[in-house]
Amino acid sequence: MCDEDPRELVRPGLTHVSSKPVASVFVALMEHVERNALRSMEVHCVACGGYSQDEQRVVLACGVARCAPDVALQLLRPLVAQPEAPVLLARTLNVALCNAGFPMPVRMWDDDASVPATVH
Repeated sequence: MCDEDPRELVRPGLTHVSSKPVASVFVALMEHVERNALRSMEVHCVACGGYSQDEQRVVLACGVARCAPDVALQLLRPLVAQPEAPVLLARTLNVALCNAGFPMPVRMWDDDASVPATVH
């Protein structure tokens, strides 16, 4: 996959399971993060179980970007030099996923996204 165009690798798979807008915005977001990275992003493989902190930052930023862009900025600041554009792309991805019928793992303050409490 090294030196291959990520759009040709990622977009068809995402389009198959979601939609063209979701795939396009996701690729744009990840390309921007990669081009403006302060450091290499830690990514766990599928077999590792769990997500790296960097992966969690990106997913959470997408979830909160619509209603708490300041939080999304803080989440992406350790990953990219200028997180403003990725936050806008994360917000756009949030909306595209919502329009495609996919709930985000986190949507702050959405009334219909209530999560039952866990028992510890």
